[in-house]
Amino acid sequence: MRRRAVVAAIVAVTLVGVAVWRLLPRDTATPAVQATGAHAYAYRTTGFEEIDAFGGARHDYPKRTAIVVRRTDCGVVLTWRPLEERMTRWELCRSERGWVLRGFSELHTFFGRRDRRIYRCRSGSLLVHTSCSAGDTTETAEGTTVGTETLTIGGRQVEALHLKLRTRLAGKTRGTGTRELWLRSDGLPVRWILTNESATPSPVGDVNYRERLVLTLISLEPRAGARAS
Repeated sequence: MRRRAVVAAIVAVTLVGVAVWRLLPRDTATPAVQATGAHAYAYRTTGFEEIDAFGGARHDYPKRTAIVVRRTDCGVVLTWRPLEERMTRWELCRSERGWVLRGFSELHTFFGRRDRRIYRCRSGSLLVHTSCSAGDTTETAEGTTVGTETLTIGGRQVEALHLKLRTRLAGKTRGTGTRELWLRSDGLPVRWILTNESATPSPVGDVNYRERLVLTLISLEPRAGARAS
């Protein structure tokens, strides 16, 4: 009799566990179709993003991704989309004092929930000294210009401006990060190293986010193929 009770309890616990597992939301990560053509540049890519909600989820970035470059009157708009669930876009303008960040946008999607934030930056915000806000969250960056360095990309040398930054998020979302980037004279990133750590409140407690990324330009020429969108 006692043995039957123990077996029944085990079965009940198992059934509850299966039911809870089935009710938990599912997370997916789909590699985006990478742009090609006159405005798309290929990058060797390492990194991931992850959160700890609902047992945790991690998105590993593809080994090859692209940045699409759109020229503007004052500079460039750079769009990087490694996954259907992940996108970053930066708007840079030239000035006599250096590169100015006019704004940027971020898309992160976990468990089917899209978090799209469009940051507008204070007028004249240099890349090494920015203040940008999206709703109830503000990101500030402070850094230094290391200087011009020569890098070898695809067997060819290119001069790039080396910048180092530290970022801080304040408001509803809180966090810190680092940016180290090398920009060609026309604003094209030759190399980009990024870290992010943040926490956002939710009904079940803080959702912690972490990201690591290294982008290295493969060729100084745009990717061959159909024209990028």
